[in-house]
Amino acid sequence: MKVAAFRAILAAAEGLYRDGGNEQAAQALSLLARLLAARDTMTVAAFAALLSNVPAADSGATADVPTVAQLKGALDSLQSFCQAAGAKTAEKDFKALTDALGARAAQPLEAFSAHAQVWLSEAAAKPKGRSKATATKGATSNEEAIASYLAALRNAGIDRAAFEAALATLKADKSVKSAAVAVFSSRKADTETKYKSIAAAHADIASAFTQRARFASKVG
Repeated sequence: MKVAAFRAILAAAEGLYRDGGNEQAAQALSLLARLLAARDTMTVAAFAALLSNVPAADSGATADVPTVAQLKGALDSLQSFCQAAGAKTAEKDFKALTDALGARAAQPLEAFSAHAQVWLSEAAAKPKGRSKATATKGATSNEEAIASYLAALRNAGIDRAAFEAALATLKADKSVKSAAVAVFSSRKADTETKYKSIAAAHADIASAFTQRARFASKVG
C-alpha cells in the first residue's frame, strides 16, 4: 500500500482512539503520521524498511514517559482488526511497521520520533551520483531535509529530551551544511540571520529552546 492511503487509515484510527478516550494511542499514531508526511508515493513496506535502520536514540526511558511500546501496541491492535476484517494488505503493512519498531520498544516515543525524523531526512539527502540530474535531485532532498529538521525541532515543543535528540542529529549531519542557519532563520519568520559558524547557529537554536521552555513554565 502507498503511504498516502495508509496515512488516511492512520488518521481515521487516531480519531477513533481519541473519541474513545485513549489519548496516548492517538498521540502515538499522530507521531507516526508525521514521520510518513511527504512520503506519499513510497510504499509502507519500503518506509518500514527505512525505519528499521534508524539508529537507537541516546536517551533512555524514564518514568511516566510514553514509549515506542505504546505505538507498537496501537499498531498491533490495528493489525489484528485488519486481519479479522480480511484486509490483508493493510494487515501486512501494520505488521511491517511493528516489526521495524520492535527493537526500540523501550525508547521514549517523542525522542525516538524526533530522532527518526532527522535520520530519515539525512538518509534522503545523501548524494547518490554526480550527474546533473542527480545534483538537482540532491538539492531537492537537501531542502526536504532542512524542512524535516525544522519540523523535528518544532515538534519537540518544550520536551528537552526530544529537542536534544533532534539537535544532536542535526549537529552530526555533515551533508547539509546550511541546515542550522535555515532552521533558525525559519524560526524567526523567514528573517535571515548570518552566523560566523554553524556552531554559533546551533547555540542560537539551543538558546531559543531554553527561552521557549522558560516562557512555558511561567505561563503554565
